Amino acid sequence: MAACMAASHTFICIGVQQNNGECKMLLDVGKAMPKDTRDRNILSTFFLMLLGKLPADIMNEGKLVNGVIDHIEHHINYTAYEINLTQYQQLLTVLKRLNPRINAFVPMSDTETTISFAYQALETYCETDLKVTLDVDRLNEHQHALSFQNNCRDAALVMTRLTLPEHVDTAFSLPTFFLKSFPCSNSIRNS
Repeated sequence: MAACMAASHTFICIGVQQNNGECKMLLDVGKAMPKDTRDRNILSTFFLMLLGKLPADIMNEGKLVNGVIDHIEHHINYTAYEINLTQYQQLLTVLKRLNPRINAFVPMSDTETTISFAYQALETYCETDLKVTLDVDRLNEHQHALSFQNNCRDAALVMTRLTLPEHVDTAFSLPTFFLKSFPCSNSIRNS
């Protein structure tokens, strides 16, 4: 799991290393404006964000999973954590409750050595009997609006804290200001 920053936008992504050594991205989500509202002028966007009324939602980023990066090279700052299957399933359950239209690779079956995944909308994801006791109030409360106090960085950090509750101290050390870079960086070429 990684909290990532591309340009000035923050989101999370989760991936796995396959048996052949290749990496596969399973999920990339963040809080962003719907595509049909992104053509606003900068003054209108700033004013609505100041009021906390800029339309937004937790949604697929489409940058790394089944998406096309629109640049030849995409620079990403990130901080990464190791998570297990149970933590991933808990996050999928939380995301399904926030926005069932999110798509992700979801676990279908597993053996001692292999887990198979299928790409689907979370609305069709069959939640396991996991007890999700994670506090999602902060994400849910301002889910449909961006502001300077509740922005894409804040959403990514809350999702990181929800997934890694035992590493809360580490998550809190992440930069909270949405223009400050994460400690690691890399470039992605042609997805």
